[in-house]
This record gives sequence, C-alpha cells and structure tokens, in this order.
Amino acid sequence: KAQAVIVLRMEEQPLTHILSCTTAAEMWEKLMSIYEKKSQVSIHLLQQKFFALEFKPRFKHNEGAAGFISQLEEIKSTLKQLGEDLSEKMVITKILMSLPDNLKHFVSAWESTASDNQTLMELTSRLLIEEERLNKSESTVALMTNKREIKCFSCGRHGHVQKYCRANRDESKGSTRQSTTRKTCNYCKKQGHLLADCWFKKKKENDKSQANETSNAFMSTVGDECESLALIGESDFGNNDWCMDSGASDHICFDAKQFAAIHDTNKVVAMGDGSTIKVTGVGSIKLEAWNGTQWIRSELNHVLYVPQFKINLFSVGKVLDNGYTIRTKKDKSEIIDKHGSIRAVALRHSKFFKMFFRINAQSNTSICNAVGSLNDWHSKLVHVNFDLVKRTLKQHNIAYEGNVNPFCKDCLMGKQHKLSFNKSESSAVEIGQLVHGDLCGPLEIESIGGAKYFLLLKDDYSNFRVVYFLKHKSETKRYIVNYLQLVKNQTGKTVKTLRTDNGLEFVNKELGEILLQNGIRHEKSCCYTPQQNGRAERENRTLMEAARTMLHSKNLSKNLWAEAIH
Repeated sequence: KAQAVIVLRMEEQPLTHILSCTTAAEMWEKLMSIYEKKSQVSIHLLQQKFFALEFKPRFKHNEGAAGFISQLEEIKSTLKQLGEDLSEKMVITKILMSLPDNLKHFVSAWESTASDNQTLMELTSRLLIEEERLNKSESTVALMTNKREIKCFSCGRHGHVQKYCRANRDESKGSTRQSTTRKTCNYCKKQGHLLADCWFKKKKENDKSQANETSNAFMSTVGDECESLALIGESDFGNNDWCMDSGASDHICFDAKQFAAIHDTNKVVAMGDGSTIKVTGVGSIKLEAWNGTQWIRSELNHVLYVPQFKINLFSVGKVLDNGYTIRTKKDKSEIIDKHGSIRAVALRHSKFFKMFFRINAQSNTSICNAVGSLNDWHSKLVHVNFDLVKRTLKQHNIAYEGNVNPFCKDCLMGKQHKLSFNKSESSAVEIGQLVHGDLCGPLEIESIGGAKYFLLLKDDYSNFRVVYFLKHKSETKRYIVNYLQLVKNQTGKTVKTLRTDNGLEFVNKELGEILLQNGIRHEKSCCYTPQQNGRAERENRTLMEAARTMLHSKNLSKNLWAEAIH
C-alpha cells in the first residue's frame, strides 16, 4: 500500500529511478538521495538569480519598478518553499542598490524615512510614484525637443512650420525683397521650399521603403506556414478534409478510419522548427475526387499515418513526382494527368486550397497489422498481469511494441487487497463434480439495474463460471436452480457437490430440500473461515478488482459495476 501511495503521487519520468526498488523504504531513500541534492542546487541557483537581477526602466515591454520588485518577491517565495528564507531588509537593500542613475536621488529620500516606515510595501508604493513622476517629466522634455527639431520650408529655421512663418506674413504685405527670393521646388513645382526639403519626395521614398519591408515580411512568414496551417486545421477543417500543401514531401493523414490498408513503420516526420514526429504507419486510402463535373474513383498510396497531426495534408510534390501537372488560378487549383484530363480540383479556403475528396467508407474497414503497445493490450484485457497478456498475444500471433510499465496506476488503485491464502489442489475429474458458490454484497452503490449483490457459481473442473446479479438475498435459491438446469442441459452432466459458506442465503430449508431432491451434497465451510471456500472467494476478488480498475481507468460512474463485471 505504501508503494502504491508513492507511485500514484509521482510523474511518469521520475518513476524510472525506482523501477528496481522492491520496498517502499527503498523507494523513499532513493528519491531522497536524488532530489534532496537537487533542492540544494536549486537554492544556489535562485540565490544567484536574485543577486544578478537588474532593474530595467519602464519602456515598451519592460515593467519598470513594478516588474522588478515582483520578480524579487517571486524568487523570495520560491526560496522560502525550499526552506531558505530571505529577510525583507535584504530585498529592500537589493532594490536600492539596483536603481538606475535617474532614480539614485530616491536613495537619500528613503534613508531619511523613519525606520518604522521602512517596509517593502512602503518602498514599493513610493518608488512607483517617483517613477511615474519622472516619466511624465521626461515626456514633457521630449515634446519640447521634438518641437525644436521642426524646420520651416520657407525660411529654413527651426521651431515653426511654413504656415506660421514670419517671412510669409511679410510677403503678404507686399515685400518685393521676399518675392524676388521666393523658393521653388523642382520636384513638386510648388513654392516655399527646395528639392532637398520636399515633403512629397520624402513621402514617396518612405512608401517605397515600406513596400520593400512588407515584401521581406511576407517572405519571412513563409517559414511559419506550418503554424498557421495547424491553427486552420483545428478550427476550419474536419477529419475527412484534405489541405493541399506544397511543403509536404508525402501525403499525411491523422485519421486511421480513412485507410483501406496500413502497416507499421519506424519512420519520422521532420517539422519546420527542427523537431520530429513519429509515423505510426504507412498505407493506402481509397477515395473519390471531384474534377469539376463528376466524382472519379482514386487511390492515394504511401500515405503516412500520423495521429499527432490535426489536419490531413495532400502533398503537391508527391503528385508532381507521379507525372501529374498542377494548374493554379486565384481561387482554384486543378490536377491534370498526362492526357490533359482534370483528375481533381481544390478550391481556395482562407489562405489554403482544400481538396474535394469523398472517402469511400465501405472499403476502409480492414486496418491490418495495427501494432499496439503492451500497456494498451493490458488495458484491453481487463488489466490482467503482464505475463498473461504476453502469453495470450503470443498464442494468437499478435505483435506488440514497447516495454512493460510495471506501475499501472489504475491497477494500483483498483487491486489493493490482503495477501491471498494458499491455493487448494483440485480433486474434481469431471464437469459438475464440484461447484463453488459465493454471494458478494451488499455493495455500497446499486447498479443501474438496481442490483446490490452478485452470485458467483464456478465449476471446479472446467473453471467455467456464471455470475447472477441480485436485488435481494432471497433470490439466491432461484438462481441456483437456474444454474443446475443450465449445467444439465448444456453438458449432460449433473451437479454432484455444491460448496458454499454458512450464509443464510445458502443454509435454509427451501434450498436444502431442492438439493436433497436432486441428490446434491452440500459442503459448508466453517464459520469465519473463508479460506475453506477460497476458490470462490478469489474469483470474487478478481471480478471486483477488474471492475474497479476498468471504471477508474475510464473515469466512469461506480454504478456501472455490474456492467463491468458482466
């Protein structure tokens, strides 16, 4: 139980450290030896980060004093969780030492503050106010600086524009001196400025520069097409939709239901960011493609099955390699064969071309050689032990991949129990010679059908078992009679011995008379000695463990226990 508690509270990666451990104490000592050292290293790294942190003035994405103090408090909080606390005075000292030159005067004002008021909260409040005041002052200075940089086109002086130029006012009064010296631009043919100061020329040059930047920006977003494609795939494309992609070297499908045939492979797909994704299989897909007038039966070969993808990709390069031609217009793309016939059409959908395919669902029913992991088979086979899973797969020539993960969390949750009693040797030599019976219940939660109990009857020789679900204990007699008739009609044999405990559902006058009339001997175990009927007790436990584990693994309601056992 202690081992289960440790495993259930750990992530998957650290579990590798305790695979070889056999006891809970050994697990704990190994984890302490590894992670206690790591916590000491973490403390040193956090302390280095605390003292190396720099104050960045508030500008664009920088948060200024607020962001700086917030980072320091976050480091302080993390260190406290690791058992190494920083005092508030140390944090205040770090803040004052890290202030930039334009806030150095604040240190003197802070030192003159009464010691009772020298708290981190007070420092933060006053520092934010001083930073805000300083930013407003700098904005005003910047505005005055920009005003001095304005240049007049008429007189060439700074500080005003042509509209408010004194020279223009003098000219309007009839000054012949200004009229003879009035400037004319050779670019826009307007008066009042020269070519070097022409606003229209500068505007045209800026527009041309922005156009070049836009072109470069477009070229740079081509590499991010995979990211945009993924977003579109999740929102606008369905499972049966295919997107034409000029960057894909192979056709890629993420839906296994579309394949007519598929086999496993060890290939990987290289992504645009340098990462790789494992290819689960390679196969063919039978479909119908729309050519603009009719549906044409087609088949895609060598299609990669990649479940991690969110969209199906139709490779342009693969089509061109097969001798087809692609003719693309503004809103439509056509695939043309060697004879000039249109074989398929793709229409513009947002920024991509969407293929018009219709998957032939009737033919896509045989997915062969689908290799599952050993843990998947363990889950499918009702969480039986891994040795039995391996033997079963080997007997049926079923391939599987992956190593055994000995820590199945659902098994740990559903199979905790007391140690079993030693198994008794079977003495039965034919069907019906000995039948073990036991009633389990009442269970905490009623099943959907209202059952609170289940009755188990198991033949000792064949291990064939039958389970009946009961609403009341009094129904036990009726179901035992049904079982006796079932054995007789199906096997031609009769039950000779029934072994149960001393529960009143088995030891009563009505059932005793039925057994006596049919010549069946009734063996009863001693009171409070369930090991004498251990065959039925163990079978009950196996059924309950399997049911609990299945319900837990799929997050299903507990009132489905009868369906799980059945």
